[in-house]
This record gives sequence, C-alpha cells and structure tokens, in this order.
Amino acid sequence: MAHASVGISIVNLRNGEQVDGIQSDQALTPASTLKLVTTASALRFFSPQQKFPTRVSYTGTISGDGLLNGNLIVYGSADPTLGSEYGLRAQDDFVRRVVAQLAEKGIRKITGSVIAADFKPGLEGISPYWTWEDLGNYYAAGSYLLNYGDNKYELVLDTSRKGQQPRVKETRPEMPALRFTNELLPVSYSFDSAYIHGAPYSNERVITGAVPQKGAEFKIKGDVPDPALFLAQTLTAALRKAAVTVNGVPQTTRLLKRNGKELLGQGEVLFTYQSDPLNHIVRVTNVRSNNMYAESLLRFMALEVGNGSHQQGIAALKRLWQEAGLDTEALFMFDGSGLAPANRVSASFLTSLLFEMRGDEAFVNSIPRVGEEGTVAGFLKGTPFQGKGRLKSGSFKNVLSYAGYLQGKESYAIAILVNNFTGSNSQLRKAITELLLALEL
Repeated sequence: MAHASVGISIVNLRNGEQVDGIQSDQALTPASTLKLVTTASALRFFSPQQKFPTRVSYTGTISGDGLLNGNLIVYGSADPTLGSEYGLRAQDDFVRRVVAQLAEKGIRKITGSVIAADFKPGLEGISPYWTWEDLGNYYAAGSYLLNYGDNKYELVLDTSRKGQQPRVKETRPEMPALRFTNELLPVSYSFDSAYIHGAPYSNERVITGAVPQKGAEFKIKGDVPDPALFLAQTLTAALRKAAVTVNGVPQTTRLLKRNGKELLGQGEVLFTYQSDPLNHIVRVTNVRSNNMYAESLLRFMALEVGNGSHQQGIAALKRLWQEAGLDTEALFMFDGSGLAPANRVSASFLTSLLFEMRGDEAFVNSIPRVGEEGTVAGFLKGTPFQGKGRLKSGSFKNVLSYAGYLQGKESYAIAILVNNFTGSNSQLRKAITELLLALEL
C-alpha cells in the first residue's frame, strides 16, 4: 500500500452520517463499481418493469402468392437481451418469432434483403476511452442500436500439439468473414493470457498471449465486430432454413449509407418484440458484472434524451443526480461499465448514491449477496458479514474496489476504492476483510 491511493466511506443508513472514512472525497478509478451508478440511474429514469422494443417491419408489398416485393427491416433500441444467454427466454426466441410471423403472413419469398437498422448519427458502439488491450475481447463488446447473442463468439483452438503453436479451428457461432493473425504461444502452466485484438466493424483480428496445452478444444471469447450485420445474417439463414427464399444479401443501414444507398421510409410494422424488463437487465449487469448490459443501460438513457451517444447518456445521468441533490463534482464518467481507465469517482459519491437508493428494491436486490453470489461469492465468506449485505466488486490491473450495503450492528452503505497497489488482489482482499472486521460495524 506504500504507493497506493485509497478512498473509503462508510455511511449509516439510518441517518446518512459518515461513521468512518479515509480520503472519501478523492476521485479514484472505480472499475466495475461504476456499474452501481449506471444501474441506479437507469432505475431512476425508467420503471423497473420498463421494456425496450425491437421493431420488425417490411417495405414494399405482399402479394397473394406469398411474395414480399421489398425488404424485411429490424429496428432496435439497444436491447441487450436479444438472443442473450442471460435472458429470460430461449436464445433463439426472437428469430423463431420472426419466422413464425412471416409464416402467419404467408410470406414465402423476399425479393430484397434482411436489413438491420443500426445507423444513427453520433451513436458509437464503444467508448473512445477503452484501451486497445480490451478491444476485440468479449468483455469489451460494447452496445449498439442492435445487439444480438451478447455480441460475442467463442474461438476454438487446437492445443493438442505439444510444444507447438495453438491452431485456430473455428468460431462458434460460425463467422467465416473473420480473419485471425495468430501470435499465440503454447505454455505448460494451466491458465491462459490470450487476448483477441480488433476494432469495431473490422474483420481483422490478432490473437496474442499464451494458452495452456489442454487438448483439441480450448476456447477463448471475442466480440462480434458488427452485431447488427450478424443479426441480419442469422435471420436470413433462419428464414432460408424455413424455406423462405431471400434474394438479397444481409445488410445494415450503416453499410447502405456507406455505399450511398440510404433506406427510404420506415415500412409497415410486422410485429414488435419487447426486451426483458429493466429490473432483470439491471440484475444481470450487477451480479454478472456484464459490461455490454451496462453500456446498454447508458444507451437507453441517451436514446431517451437524444441520439444515443455516450456523451448524452452521461450528461443526462449527471443531471439526474444533481437534481436529486448529490454532488457530482467527483464523478468523471467515460462509459457505463467502468471499463475505461479514465473513469473516476469518489467513495463519498458512491455512498451518497447508495444512501439515496437504499429504499429501491429493484436496485438493492440487483447487487450480489456478499460471500454467496456473483463476483463477491468468495469475499467475506465465512465471516459474520456473509449473506448480510450486498456488494459490487470492481477490478483491473492495480485497481480493486467494493461498494454496496453491509449489515452489522446497523445497516451501512460502504465504498472502498484502492488504486496503484502492489502485490496480489487476494492479499488486498484479505487486508480489506481484516479492516472491515476490525471496525466492528
């Protein structure tokens, strides 16, 4: 801790008074504890049961012989649950619904294309403050107007050849357009340090680092570079499998605009597909520390007030808390998930927000139970605090943080932010545990 910066705030939930703290007003890198700010804000913007629509429309005309002389268009609103493995419905539910709706209309042939409407001026899928090390990996998938299948894929490697470079076998789901430059090294130890590097909308990917030799199938995860196009491709393939002829190639409005062919008109609505409710999205965000879900929450707020950009979402979020009487001077946000190293927040801001949200059941229940679930399943396990509170953790290199609620002699909101420490995360967790126990809250 000799070179570390530490911010601690512990507030009594009965009266809002800070009972203990160290440099509680210092703005520090929060990592994923920033998700508490994003999720709380989303629940203030919308009701817990709010759902977000994906609209399926068609252009042109439908003839009596089952011909759609036009295009099938999908309009999104940044729903992260579309095709998600963490959703409340089967992952293929949306695609099956589209196929069923076309069958109900008697459509057997589409002369045009399946088009994913993903373009909105000023809306970027990822934060410009994310690092190259992260871009291309599944946890930096970002959030777009259309998300599908968590915007991720598995890259399957053959690591069975002892002492030789792991070989790229396939992607799941199949993504034939992706091209990999393989710079992986084989290692004898049991953990991997592999990263997939690549920019949004680019099919060029570089794989660096090392992987253990564990047989014919070793999997790492990457982000889908163009989620909207992936959805259009998936839907086109499903329609063709259901014996619906689709003449055109899958398209997105971004690609159409780039090629000087803008989409004209909104078309006739075929049906509207609703997301899972907001309280479920918020819980997935906090319990699983899901970055793409967190970015979608910020996108919801940004679309509510403007074009959906990060800047508009963050500005709206700050206004929300300023109007609630919170001091946002120590809140420096550059994304919704905490992945950007430039993010800063003070421990006192986090505890003031937690105090403000203490009666919001959807928010409190979205935070994982300490010592029992999510990313804090092992933290404070076997101590008097186990199961008696809810904490969100955050970590990346030289950053470890915790924020949430703890039940001791009374109920408390706590925030502990540590930056630039040396040693291991496990050593620091032990020290934080000893501190909390010594405080005899």
